[in-house]
Amino acid sequence: MSDASGLSSLFAAGQFLHPVDSSVPNSVDLVRAIARESGGTTVDLLPGSTPHVQMLSGELESADHILFVLIDGLGMSIMEQHLEADGFLRGGFRRELRAVFPSTTTVALTSLASGAWPGTHGLTGWWTHFPDTAVTMALLPFRERFTNRNMRDSGIEATALIHAQALWGDGDRDVHVVLPRSIRNGSYNEWFNAGAVSGESVRTKKLAKRVRQLIRASRGPTLTYVYLPQVDSRSHRCGPYSDETAETARELERTCAHLLKQARAASRGCVSMIVTADHGQISTPPERELLIHHDDPIARYFRVPPSGDARACQLWLNTDRPVSEQLPELEKLLRKRITDIPGGDSEYALVETDDLIQAGLLGPVELTPAVRARWGDAVLLSADDLAVEYVAPDGSFHGFQGNHSGLSPEEMRIPLIIR
Repeated sequence: MSDASGLSSLFAAGQFLHPVDSSVPNSVDLVRAIARESGGTTVDLLPGSTPHVQMLSGELESADHILFVLIDGLGMSIMEQHLEADGFLRGGFRRELRAVFPSTTTVALTSLASGAWPGTHGLTGWWTHFPDTAVTMALLPFRERFTNRNMRDSGIEATALIHAQALWGDGDRDVHVVLPRSIRNGSYNEWFNAGAVSGESVRTKKLAKRVRQLIRASRGPTLTYVYLPQVDSRSHRCGPYSDETAETARELERTCAHLLKQARAASRGCVSMIVTADHGQISTPPERELLIHHDDPIARYFRVPPSGDARACQLWLNTDRPVSEQLPELEKLLRKRITDIPGGDSEYALVETDDLIQAGLLGPVELTPAVRARWGDAVLLSADDLAVEYVAPDGSFHGFQGNHSGLSPEEMRIPLIIR
């Protein structure tokens, strides 16, 4: 049976945070507010509007030029741990936001570009399974999970897979998308950049120079989106509270300060900088991972390998028996395996997908049948420091020191900074 009661208990205990909260805005609310302040004409027609959009619109400072900086992985916990209270970023802190769920980059960036809730745009995690084609993909690099082939070679494009459109062209500002050189052009980036006046990749050391050039060359108001992935990458490899992550966070704080200084120099000061994150991270020591190998007894319940991420695994159960019969057996196996992990028990919730959707975790929207089909039969939600990974036949899996995609405060609390 579904552990919907366990899910409710984790919310009641504060171990999980809901992405849609009457007292705390969500990152979707922020994006819609920015679109409104940029003259967007269709953003108010998107499904799932909340009162937070109007409130955030009033808080955003009017300026000829907006710098919208997303620091991947810079959750509240990491920011509070590693940055000085009176520094550039924390000194501009305005309020806390909630990440979308799943709290993972693919899902969050798609909501950021489109203003759409995850229950609308239809991406479910780093690995999204598409049952109509029986393919599991990583959308950002646009590659199939186990063969690593570029899905464009099979005639597939991101625009056909994402049930939303980017909002960049829906307003009266010239929009520029500036990404780090490490991110190459591809099908997802073409979807993401749709409607922008320019989209390009530059070296981090040249970000400020390029932003200055874009603003200086502008003939009207601009919105420049800058993506900085380094905190997330370092947290995955070294852990979110490591010295290495601390130094990376401080370096990006200096980058942001330099960006704003150069932008204001180019525009005679008429610039507002908005900084936020897509999600945070929680420490997940590898010795505390549950590894499910392709020939594991647990895997016998799966018709396709789990999709999603290590903190929110979407499970696709066999079709020979009802899900309600299989879940208790699967939960028994999981509980024994998790209990056997050294270091103490970890909490989790094994929830039927329909119960998860009913709880509103994918946003205040109705899912289309096509989006619902991508979520499988059940979701394994990790609490504490538990990470669950599927080990492919070739032995590959991530094995990160830090993870995200779940509902813990470390993953869900993100900042809104305005300078």
